[in-house]
Amino acid sequence: MYKLYEWFFIREKQINTAADIFFVVLLFVTLFSGLWLLLNTEPAVWIDLFSDDAYYYFGIARNIVEQGSSRFLPPFETNGYQPLWLLILTGVGYLFGTSASNLVIQAYLISFLFIFIFFTVSNKRYGIGFPAIICSFAIPVIMLKGMETTMLPAFFILFMTATSWKLRGVFGSLLFLTRLDAISVVIARDLYFYLRKRKPDFRHYVIIIPVLLIYASINYYYFGFPLPISGLAKSVGKIIGENFHVSFGYILALKQAALLFIAISLFLFFKKQPLSALRFRDEFSVLLIACCICMVYYGTLSGWPLWNWYYWTPFLLTYYLLMETVFAIKQIAESKRGYLNDGLVTLLLLALLIFLKPALGLVKGMIGQVKNSSAIASLDPSFGRKNLELVAWIMQKKIPAHSLFAMGDRAGSFGFFLGNNFQFLHTEGLVGPPAYYKAMTDDTALSFVNALDISYWVAEREQFIETPQIIGVVEPVQGLSSHRGPYVICFAKTGIVLDQSYIAPQYRSLQEYEYRYVFDMRSRVNCPTEITVKFAELKQRYGGIRAFSLPLEYKMRDAFSRFVNLPW
Repeated sequence: MYKLYEWFFIREKQINTAADIFFVVLLFVTLFSGLWLLLNTEPAVWIDLFSDDAYYYFGIARNIVEQGSSRFLPPFETNGYQPLWLLILTGVGYLFGTSASNLVIQAYLISFLFIFIFFTVSNKRYGIGFPAIICSFAIPVIMLKGMETTMLPAFFILFMTATSWKLRGVFGSLLFLTRLDAISVVIARDLYFYLRKRKPDFRHYVIIIPVLLIYASINYYYFGFPLPISGLAKSVGKIIGENFHVSFGYILALKQAALLFIAISLFLFFKKQPLSALRFRDEFSVLLIACCICMVYYGTLSGWPLWNWYYWTPFLLTYYLLMETVFAIKQIAESKRGYLNDGLVTLLLLALLIFLKPALGLVKGMIGQVKNSSAIASLDPSFGRKNLELVAWIMQKKIPAHSLFAMGDRAGSFGFFLGNNFQFLHTEGLVGPPAYYKAMTDDTALSFVNALDISYWVAEREQFIETPQIIGVVEPVQGLSSHRGPYVICFAKTGIVLDQSYIAPQYRSLQEYEYRYVFDMRSRVNCPTEITVKFAELKQRYGGIRAFSLPLEYKMRDAFSRFVNLPW
């Protein structure tokens, strides 16, 4: 073992170079494996490579290119998206085509391009790049699911290492346009350096503030609101402070980095080094402040749960812990040998290897999908695949073009593959029209729905409010602090024209069904008293609608989530 360490210490630089090459090779192996799936298999094989929310982006980009209209599907226009990601998808779609397969492939390639940019920027600015790829693969929801967060890591590094206020203004603006909540990074950086150096330099706001104002003005001019509907809809009916505990999800998102944190802490303790000795102390400080800003913002101003891609600050904290681990190993390599250093390097390498396991697992899983791609019949059921089956059923039944479908949760891939020959209302309101959001704030969304000529209503729940003859569908169901906005619409059970209920793989041990129905709107009935009373009771209780509608997610929570009452 001692000779192994001697070899490692002597060849540390060559090992870093070899690691960079090795992980770049893995990056391209994964890229081409996924690309092969996208080019050579049916959508049922690869549909779950992307977040369902990514398909909203794809659909809106398609409509901007083809129709010159900012809408997911006809007839409703929306601004429910982060601007820069949509701009990139729209531009690439304009150049290379907007067929369903083209848009998906383009988003996939762009995601890998930004991982490579992340790797390159990390290498140029810090001298090491491979932790960027490890982190991207270990936490793929940030970088590989077709969402805007794939751009944030590179922009963050460039912002933090900018050598002039002009560059800082440019990259600060790009952070904001990537995700509006990333303005927290700019605020956090200024607060941190002001407190640390007492020499404020706010010149970058000369660039950033006009960008913010232009963005808000465009939104207000075209949609009547300065901010995207997707965020506004999640605040409808909230009680400020009631939803604060969901922000503890940011803490839970750091669990993969726990061993890295312990290893670095022990390294500092035994080497008798202060926190100021951390190579990335500025980045850690800025990210922790930004994380706190996001926690306060979402905990007070949003009434909904937080999805995994919201946790981009924990992702970046994890990346810098990984980088700190690598540099700690390098520092030991340049020190005198001894039992303490040998023990510390063993601990640091162990933490690194354990973190590496899920990253390599992603590569193995992608290769495995290629090998098993012909076995479509053995694919696990998922709502994405059920969405594809629903689209196929619609085409088979030759449902008239321009028929209006309504669906809330899990509707992204359904609407995208349904296409522009049909109409669509997103009943959650996230990619809905401003008028629907306004109706939800007035608690009159049901009246908005009543005025539409809807043909079919699609709903997937783990539990419905129902009587022996009637099913009550509550929309939307994801809100926690949402005491205005949701409504209930009822259908006779005889009006179910398609039953797609299934047992999801994650609930197989429970043997519980996801109930998924397509209702003919002609079967709509007045809601009986027992349904309206139950709905009113759930609506007034914090998280009542969601806990009732999606009880299996609550059953599968881990101990920490149960303790702080996270919804999953």
